[in-house]
Amino acid sequence: MAVRDVNLIESDVLMRRMVTRRLGLWSACMVLSLALVFGLYLYLNQHMAEQQDALADLKTVHANLAGKVEEIKQVQAQLENLKQQQAAIEARTRTRSYAGLLQHLAGSMNPDTWLTRLSIDSGSARETDSVCELTGYALSNDRLGDLLNHLSAQSIFSRVALKYAKEIKGRPLVLTSGRPDKRIEYRIDCNFEAR
Repeated sequence: MAVRDVNLIESDVLMRRMVTRRLGLWSACMVLSLALVFGLYLYLNQHMAEQQDALADLKTVHANLAGKVEEIKQVQAQLENLKQQQAAIEARTRTRSYAGLLQHLAGSMNPDTWLTRLSIDSGSARETDSVCELTGYALSNDRLGDLLNHLSAQSIFSRVALKYAKEIKGRPLVLTSGRPDKRIEYRIDCNFEAR
């Protein structure tokens, strides 16, 4: 014989208990779902607020940068103006005193050499060396060689170079008698330190 469980609790009580359990389960699921949705809503709302704050900060930084760019443009314009003024001042102050050059040149010349042309290229105001071109005549190659030696020996002159020397016959020179009427035309290029 088999033993059977006998339920002594009434069926409506059991039914009420079952409904109450199911209602509690579904209510808990509903509350949990609403809590998740509300939590997600709060998270997204906070994230959007942070993005809006970052966007507002970015707009402020952009406005500040625009102001800085304008300041930089003004400073660049002032620098360009100052460069133009400096160039004008350098152009006015570029003229140097060449008295020292002429004094050393006069000391190097001998009675049988003379200049017909003296050309000076002073270059830029920052350079210390200037280029000098000497064109003239000498009565002989020896006297021209003496001039080159004297110029090379002077500390103010550097890179002394004879560009050409050629013999020219022409009109008689107004000299003492006994001298020939031929002469040597020459051109000497050299650098000198302008002081």
